[in-house]
Amino acid sequence: MRVAGGYEDLGRAEDRTDPATATAISLAAGALPLTPELSVGRTLEFLPFFVAGLTLRPEAISWLRESRVLKAVALPLLAVGAFAAYVVAPSLGLGWLYRSGGASGLHASYLHWAAQSLAINVTGAVLGAAFLALVPRGRSWVSGLGVASMCAFLLHPFLQRWLIQQGVYGTGFVHTALGQLALTAGAALAALLLCSPPIAKIAKPFMEPRMAWFFRQG
Repeated sequence: MRVAGGYEDLGRAEDRTDPATATAISLAAGALPLTPELSVGRTLEFLPFFVAGLTLRPEAISWLRESRVLKAVALPLLAVGAFAAYVVAPSLGLGWLYRSGGASGLHASYLHWAAQSLAINVTGAVLGAAFLALVPRGRSWVSGLGVASMCAFLLHPFLQRWLIQQGVYGTGFVHTALGQLALTAGAALAALLLCSPPIAKIAKPFMEPRMAWFFRQG
């Protein structure tokens, strides 16, 4: 992807093949012995989303947010996605959803891995578009939480690891319908807390350290 004149050059006509190339790289990565170390596997498998975020033109984002058809089907799509998360995801296996393992690591043939991975990515793209269609314009109380969402992404594994050590996920209640709903509500609450201004203020020096000294010329 060529960036010549700044961000306005992203997503120009000649760059529109980049998501397709990223998708091809992502699917080809399944033939490699990918592992979670250094997130190399996740980087390759999520590459189409990273590239789309860089190359998607502003007009396309506006269309997603203003399309009446998409707004009409967005909520049903998200509802179906939520239902599938409870019904399909457990039988699918978390390894597929972490997007960090290749075909050999998931004990599947490459063709099976490629087809299922493509289906998962397409589903993610559709649900992402549905979410964008429902995002209101303007700033609200959640805007600041969205800015600090990296805190939830990077800090939640520590909370998850603590819950595992406490044996929370092994209790019988968690595997009931009410337990699953409680776990979902708890996860949403944890995400809100981890994105809250006090947590973001404490975590910012570690997640966004000042690096001017590193790039300062002697």
